[in-house]
Amino acid sequence: MIKCSNCGWNNPEGIRRCENCNAPLTFDVFISYSRKDYVDDAGNVLDNNMLSKIKDTLKANGISYWFDEEGIYSGDEFASVLTNAIRNSRIFLFISSDNSNQSKWTSNEISTALEFGKTIIPFRLDNSPYNDSVMMKIVSFDYIECKDEEKAMNKLLRAVKHHLPSSICQQKKSIIDVPDGAKGATVIFDVEGKRTEKVISYEDGETRILHERETGSDHRSDHDSTKVDSFKSLKNRKALWVIIMAMLFVVIGGGLMAFCHEGKTEDNPLTGTMTKDNNNLECQPVDLGLTSGTMWADRNVGAATASDFGNLYSWPKHDVAVAELGGEWSMPSEEQFKELLSECKWHWKKVDGHNGYEIEGKNGNRIFLPASGWNRGTVVEYQNQYGYYWTSERSINTRFARSLQFPKNGKGIVGNGDLHVGRSVRAVFVYEAVAE
Repeated sequence: MIKCSNCGWNNPEGIRRCENCNAPLTFDVFISYSRKDYVDDAGNVLDNNMLSKIKDTLKANGISYWFDEEGIYSGDEFASVLTNAIRNSRIFLFISSDNSNQSKWTSNEISTALEFGKTIIPFRLDNSPYNDSVMMKIVSFDYIECKDEEKAMNKLLRAVKHHLPSSICQQKKSIIDVPDGAKGATVIFDVEGKRTEKVISYEDGETRILHERETGSDHRSDHDSTKVDSFKSLKNRKALWVIIMAMLFVVIGGGLMAFCHEGKTEDNPLTGTMTKDNNNLECQPVDLGLTSGTMWADRNVGAATASDFGNLYSWPKHDVAVAELGGEWSMPSEEQFKELLSECKWHWKKVDGHNGYEIEGKNGNRIFLPASGWNRGTVVEYQNQYGYYWTSERSINTRFARSLQFPKNGKGIVGNGDLHVGRSVRAVFVYEAVAE
């Protein structure tokens, strides 16, 4: 787990921003330096200083960094902050100078970086020798000499990118809204200008790629090129007619099969035809004696039993609970989750092999929230360790929506959740719909 230095929330490994307050958790580069090379005695930033230029260069190239801007930490607090920042950075950039080589802090930072096995890049502002305490450990490291600023910056950028493969071949993805009644999401992968669309579903505890196709690319896929070459090689007209007739036979046969099964499957715009057993997935409202009178579903959306994980959804613009369960249900608000946290007793336990929290209401009634984890792309992570549940509300930052999240044996909170990360949905009963 990574503890957020901003709010203290324990976050799972592998994410770059805090799930609670959205503060950065991991950094590409930790910048170790002496403040004497950055500010004067009055605390004013020095004109034309190299540290500002280094920061600007990294930022302009989308490279995140940790930099003690204010110098407000001291003593044990500073040591703890520095240790966490170095641990959660990929590269340790040591700004070597006469000032930094006389500093005990930079010496300790280098030792910590070596202990964590970090990539160390020395950037030498002058020819002063390294601190004696670390000389033998880093003297063999290739360094960047700052005689020509432009060449030094270019070399620094190349060195950093070399150790950050994700910045060279960056994979961007965005999730298109989950249609009403869908069991998954359409994911657009954009890698070096080549766009691929994958339709992903989450069924029976597994994620599956139902359909994949290239889209928006200037180049044909290898599969398409193979088909073209194959047809070019068919010089025999009779053979071509045989293939066409076979294709027609498959199409007609498929149509007949679909007709025979009409009424037994439910058409789904995302995943095609899917069988849905409403009897097994029917949620029941549970009265927990809450002040607001809110009644919660006895299971997750898509779950066959109260202990099942159910489906994981990217945050939907349209209410998943309404789409899956009907108009008498809805996704919960942030306040409804907070009421659940404040007015009920939460007990971590295992039910039918699934970990989660049993929530006991003021009247003694209970529901179970399984730690269903989340899915990013096609990978389900943190099952039986973390629970993530969407609210119906977006965050101020439009990249996020509000969600309940809880760790194993830890306090649950309502924080920010990245829209494209698949999470559980637990519905609440809507009185207005019943009254109508």
